[in-house]
Amino acid sequence: MQFEQKQTWGELTRWIIANEQASVIMELHPKKQCWGGTAWIYSLWTNEAARLHGYAKEVLERAETMATNAGHKSVFLEWKLKHTPKAVLEWYERRGYQKRIWTENEDYCLLEKQLKV
Repeated sequence: MQFEQKQTWGELTRWIIANEQASVIMELHPKKQCWGGTAWIYSLWTNEAARLHGYAKEVLERAETMATNAGHKSVFLEWKLKHTPKAVLEWYERRGYQKRIWTENEDYCLLEKQLKV
């Protein structure tokens, strides 16, 4: 079962997408933002006991599809070592996200995925 909630804040559209074990929040902006894009994914979360079962992949892919359907050409997200292990960064990269900004001490990365519009 999946839950989707649309929130509209002026020109900004925010989506909350969740299943039984994972959730993600995505913002869709009408104009390019300071970080270089119009679609932003954040707060991807998975219940620790349910990891490695595809729940996070499911909500992330749904968010990407929603961004594509809304006409966005790419989607961005951040990875920070202080919050998430490097294995998660590698997980994003296997799903097509590419590093746009990578700090010298390798503790922060801005990632972008090109969407098939």
